[in-house]
Amino acid sequence: VAQVLINEVEEVDGLVLFPTSLDEADNLRVTEIYQERGNPIIRVNPPVLNATENFVSPDYFQSGQEIGKLFLAENRTRVAFLMAGPIAHSVSAQLRLAGLNSVLIDARRANGCGARVISVPDITHENGLVAVRALFAHGEDPPDAIFAFGDLIAAGACDAYEEAGLKIPRDVSIIGGTGLVHVHARNLTTTLHPYDEVGEQIVRMALASKQAKGAAQP
Repeated sequence: VAQVLINEVEEVDGLVLFPTSLDEADNLRVTEIYQERGNPIIRVNPPVLNATENFVSPDYFQSGQEIGKLFLAENRTRVAFLMAGPIAHSVSAQLRLAGLNSVLIDARRANGCGARVISVPDITHENGLVAVRALFAHGEDPPDAIFAFGDLIAAGACDAYEEAGLKIPRDVSIIGGTGLVHVHARNLTTTLHPYDEVGEQIVRMALASKQAKGAAQP
């Protein structure tokens, strides 16, 4: 991926970089080469938790807080955060979980220790289904609220609860995090991302940075 991006540097005026699997060294190499040519790199989502410039994203922390408030309003006490891969690999997942936990811990719910993190290999329906089935198979008290990083794994979780004879939303609250239109037919509650606004701000930031010869943009 890094070499493909480097090969394109002469052909483009800037780069919009969605979160990728680039390691730290490759990420730095791509950034340096684009900056040397004055080509801005605008990231979709912050690359690190303390980033303050050259990225555009929704407010994931506040989104997590609002979802935590919804769970508490429904008196949900066994909350899970369902995501793909290690949470350390996704800044947006870390921000969502931090927002969720800031509400849960403050309210002394979920045993006072925040949401339980359940990690699956990939964001697919099957992985969500298998992960929640395993909770039932082990005889655990299943979560009564799930915030899933992806809508597809959220849909899989819904199916696992329905297989167990539980009803949504009577017995469990499940919210998906990506807002995929084609999943809405499942009556799955999802977050709403301001995609149009994010896209507009990416273009504005890229143009401003280009005019400033690659200078960072807050």
